[in-house]
Amino acid sequence: MTALWHRIRNTPRSVLYWIAAALVGIALLLLVVPGYGHIVRAEVASMFGGGFAPASCAHESSSDRYKCWNATLTQELAQDNIVGALDQLGYFLNESPDFISTCHTFAHLVGERAYKDFKAGETVPSSPAMQVCDFGFYHGFMTAFLAESRNFKEVGAFCASMQQKNDNGENSYSRAACFHGIGHGSVISHDAPDWKDPLAIVNEALAVCRSSAQNQDDFLKCAGGAYNGMAYSSFIDRVDHNDPFKICREVTSNDSPIDCYANLASIVFNFTPDKTIQEAINIASPYTPPEYLLRAIPTFADMAAREPNSAKESVATCLKLPQNQKEVCLSGYVDGLVQSEVPEAKERSAYAFCSGDLLPDSERTTCFTNAFVVLIDFWTEAKIENSCQLAPPGGTDACNAALVMWISHHSAK
Repeated sequence: MTALWHRIRNTPRSVLYWIAAALVGIALLLLVVPGYGHIVRAEVASMFGGGFAPASCAHESSSDRYKCWNATLTQELAQDNIVGALDQLGYFLNESPDFISTCHTFAHLVGERAYKDFKAGETVPSSPAMQVCDFGFYHGFMTAFLAESRNFKEVGAFCASMQQKNDNGENSYSRAACFHGIGHGSVISHDAPDWKDPLAIVNEALAVCRSSAQNQDDFLKCAGGAYNGMAYSSFIDRVDHNDPFKICREVTSNDSPIDCYANLASIVFNFTPDKTIQEAINIASPYTPPEYLLRAIPTFADMAAREPNSAKESVATCLKLPQNQKEVCLSGYVDGLVQSEVPEAKERSAYAFCSGDLLPDSERTTCFTNAFVVLIDFWTEAKIENSCQLAPPGGTDACNAALVMWISHHSAK
């Protein structure tokens, strides 16, 4: 990492001037050439699958847009074009911000169809597009797999085969997301009547995690997925609103109860009338040990980041919390911004937030550092090294300062 900093410090200014000139040129084309922005988005989306020709639904009215999304995806899946369907989801995210509310569900459908191919003996190609829409592809794939098969070693081997690096050398969340999907699928496959004994379902899912995992990290990812699955299952109807984390106290210390609190925090957040961080903290505080509340708050903030026009209220809430809670609150919000973006522009929302006028200057550098911590799961160090060029002008200095701190931290390890 020290060598990396030397490269940054010694980068010729002429290189930066050429980059700036290129960006200006692209901006001019966007202004002057009609429809060029649409072409750029299409080419960005095509980076995943190659030869991908996206369909647009942005021209539809808001009431008809869902029908357009559904019809387009149905057509892709009818042609057995798994990667193309995922690319299409990424394209819809780019052109329609409101698509994020339904994207995860659509990605589930793609995963379910991919499982049918896998079951038929076909190879399921690993693609960075599988990460789109909060990894809904893996949730759908594993839900379908575990509904039909009890060969946990096989499903674990499938996840272990997921590549750690994308073709361009960038990091991939594929293996972690896949094991997360095993836990998620183990829980979500249960129908409403099964939830008479929630602890039995959780323990069964954790047993699946132990059987499929090849190491402790795999198990923890899987266990987190099981708790996450509870947050999207019929368990919601059985949660005690007066003590929402009761089941987290019932799992053993070996089963990562902290991940139980972190994931069920999304249920608590969705209990809130206005979907705000402060409301969620008010519900959770009386029933949550301080060390676990510290892990729940980032989930509240992550969820809030996915709500439209949430930044002002969320920042105000985070800033008035005690220092340790404030830090995880702001980092959780940035995490949500990064995670909810499409793979080819993971930095976009977070960098705009860190550069905006809602944060005090004293928090901007930390904001970018928090973004780097999440982005390193997706990007190479070289891409992070150059990423401050992607920040809006108001955030460039803070981004560069964060980069120096981030490099120093990593080089000290």
